[in-house]
Amino acid sequence: MDLIKANHIGAFEELYDRYFSKIFNYLKAKSSTEVAEDLTQNCFIKVYEKSSTYKNDFPVSAWIYTIAKNLLMDEFRKSSTKNKYFERFKEMFSKADIIEAKNLWNELMFDMRDLDEKSREILILRFNDGMDFEEIAQRLNTNPVNARKLVSRALKTFKSFLEVGDSL
Repeated sequence: MDLIKANHIGAFEELYDRYFSKIFNYLKAKSSTEVAEDLTQNCFIKVYEKSSTYKNDFPVSAWIYTIAKNLLMDEFRKSSTKNKYFERFKEMFSKADIIEAKNLWNELMFDMRDLDEKSREILILRFNDGMDFEEIAQRLNTNPVNARKLVSRALKTFKSFLEVGDSL
């Protein structure tokens, strides 16, 4: 480990060769192959970056496994947070809500048939594709301020069409 601390690449390569498959198999037993590959790579990056902090009080293997375990725990935390939010989202919106939203969108698309092609495209980019004004500007070869104005005008026009349709 002293050679690694002195940035001796050959010593790091030897350590890598000795522990790579052991760390990978340890992580793969507790996660997917893809996650294990990423975490194994990150583990050895950390070993290299933190080699100066290693103390000879305990075995190198224990130190490397501790790094791998901590990376795995971090991954589990991130993953459980994503799952928690996804479950909350699913609870908030039932299938009926999603179907209703799709039906509403289809009705809006039908109502947008009276808009000119450019206004319709702008509204679809903004509200269906979820583009921000910067992305719309790039798509339309303009600047973000103008893209914001174009969206605003298209919305006003669309709103006026809807109001006229409601009064009939």
